[in-house]
Amino acid sequence: MKILFNSYQAINIMKGGPKYKILQLKSSLEKLGVTIKLFNSWNNDTYDLVHLFNAHSGTYHYARSLKLDNKKYIINPIFYSKHSHYKVKSFLLAQGLLNSFINGFMSEILMTQDVCRNSEFVLPNTLEEKNMLIKGLGINANNMSIIHNGVEKRFIDASPNIFIKKYNIRNFILHVGHIGAKRKNTYNLIKAINRLDCPSVFIGNILNNKEGMKCKFLIERSNNILYLGWVKHDDVMLESAYAACHSFVLPSLYE
Repeated sequence: MKILFNSYQAINIMKGGPKYKILQLKSSLEKLGVTIKLFNSWNNDTYDLVHLFNAHSGTYHYARSLKLDNKKYIINPIFYSKHSHYKVKSFLLAQGLLNSFINGFMSEILMTQDVCRNSEFVLPNTLEEKNMLIKGLGINANNMSIIHNGVEKRFIDASPNIFIKKYNIRNFILHVGHIGAKRKNTYNLIKAINRLDCPSVFIGNILNNKEGMKCKFLIERSNNILYLGWVKHDDVMLESAYAACHSFVLPSLYE
């Protein structure tokens, strides 16, 4: 079986969770004998199925083109919202009413709904995401199955000594992720840590936006935070950092 993997155009620039989810799933399926290729817009090879990751404006036109070309795809939406399913459903109803009078309006959430509805099958990460897709977006529950995110075995078996030896720090709070994305709530985490008498380690890129610059300002003036920047996913130092910390903190607002 030949499967094509694709996601939004900037996925390799952002270097977030979806990128590594794709690469790890690709590796695992290939071990089972499945042929997996990553999308190349100049390659016209044929595939049995397209597996699309992320359902939003970044993948909407690609998914729509697949539908128009009668090509089958499944979707891992990676969809979250800080709003209740009732509010999401109400918004979609209101937009449907607006579109009946004025054509041409497309919201982000309407694109998510469209990408999911046109897919052969929907693969949410969690039960909460599944419920939102069903109750908020009206996606058919019979056309859906949860596939939880996994953890590589190397993180379970990791040694803390490599990280402790290099940075001479132990019993610290660890945070890994984009710094400056509001949904990550990193700014409030930094403010809280600066009030504590506890060493902390931050791993991740600082986004070039207002929130990111606010975080950078506090990090540079903190006596508690060791900032390491971006650490490659396959770097042994990353797994060692998880093993060495006494607490991992991800104070995300809705993730």
